[in-house]
Amino acid sequence: MKFCLILILIFTSLYASASEEQLKKLNQKILELEDSILDLQVSRMSERFKFSGEFGMHYDNFQTDGWDKAPKNRSVQTSNIRFKLNADVDVSNRIKFYSSLFSMFYMNKSAVEVGPVLESGRLFDGTSFLRLSRAYFDYQIIKNKLSFSAGRLPTANGPPEHLKDGDARLGTYNSLSYSLPFDGFALTYKWNSPSKKHYFSLRSIYNPGNIIPTTEIMGGKEKGKANEVRGQIMKPSDFIFGTFEYQTKALKLADKITFLFNYSNFSISGPAESETRGVLDKNLAGDRNIYRISHALDKAYSAENFVAYLELDEVLNTNFSFYFTYKYTDAKNRGNTIATIIEDNEGGALGGQGTQYSLGGFLSATDISAGQQLHGIRYKFNSKYLTGFEYINTNIGTTPASFYNRRNNQLYVWIGQGFHNYFTMKFLKHSSSLRIGYINFLREHYFNNVNYSPIDQRVHNAYLSYILRL
Repeated sequence: MKFCLILILIFTSLYASASEEQLKKLNQKILELEDSILDLQVSRMSERFKFSGEFGMHYDNFQTDGWDKAPKNRSVQTSNIRFKLNADVDVSNRIKFYSSLFSMFYMNKSAVEVGPVLESGRLFDGTSFLRLSRAYFDYQIIKNKLSFSAGRLPTANGPPEHLKDGDARLGTYNSLSYSLPFDGFALTYKWNSPSKKHYFSLRSIYNPGNIIPTTEIMGGKEKGKANEVRGQIMKPSDFIFGTFEYQTKALKLADKITFLFNYSNFSISGPAESETRGVLDKNLAGDRNIYRISHALDKAYSAENFVAYLELDEVLNTNFSFYFTYKYTDAKNRGNTIATIIEDNEGGALGGQGTQYSLGGFLSATDISAGQQLHGIRYKFNSKYLTGFEYINTNIGTTPASFYNRRNNQLYVWIGQGFHNYFTMKFLKHSSSLRIGYINFLREHYFNNVNYSPIDQRVHNAYLSYILRL
């Protein structure tokens, strides 16, 4: 009996020991399974989220001949740092989200004379802060054919900006169109031939106008000098854009031929009615009259832009690439801004109550129709080294580059003629590039009935630009 009891105890002990060992193995398997599930989730998240960035440093040396009232030279040097962080998400098979944060600041300068223009129209003061350069989503209505986009769209850094650094195309619109980030809605249709040798796309973009004065949002009417409020009293305006693009690899003339046609139409409505003091103080010191500012017509200004761009890549099996751009602008003044005396505090010196004065057109005193050309040639020594030459002839400027843009100089804004030479080196497996350039531009002193300087100015701009792709 005792012997049987001892055997039972021995077997029970062995079974318990074996069960404990199996339980440990089971727990270990569960932990390994949990780690595998976590790794799988992290892997899936990494596939959905894609992070990238760009760090850049830019140095400019400007030498201007014919500065100020007497023909003399003026030299300005600036250095800035730029940083961009991209975060893209594959939400689903049909929805993708794209975003970019951008910051640019001038090194060790709180205020600069040669600087980019902010959205408000003021010069950037050199402080460092982040701004959204893009934030939009794409919804595939028909997979790889028809898509709808909404948000801050990729309308900056368009062609031919990418060619100078040997990058892929960064923006939708040609850089002579509007190299600024626009907020709105886009509908895009794409078509690829079965052989992949022909590509065609149509895109329309609508940007609802939201240029609303602060006084309208907060209530009340602002009183002050006219030149302090005239830039803030515009009514909302809408922007309409259209793009046609065609690419082919089927012609022997070049390895790839790209043709882009951009159309844009926008108008600025007449200023919202406001009150101000001292509109005519240039005629009478200490003008104390109160004026109502209004516009003769609903629209103050309108413009249409037509931009054609042709790019020939590796012409006749050589390392030469050519690009040609022509922009035509038809801008119309839609009436003048009117100042009406509603409170006479000058004893009728400037007229009694109800007297009206014209303050001129909003952006232009007359209608303007003019063109702008940008032509270039690029030669690639190999995948690491390239050089290029550009010629520009401008009769009407374009929108300032702003701090969102890779290009820092105002070459595309100035009125006149000039050329641009550059040499680019790529290293660290193409994740880094260094560009050395020189711009020589004859800037005309007179445009739109305004003398910007007594004589034409010859601008020499030598620059050094470094980009690290993160």
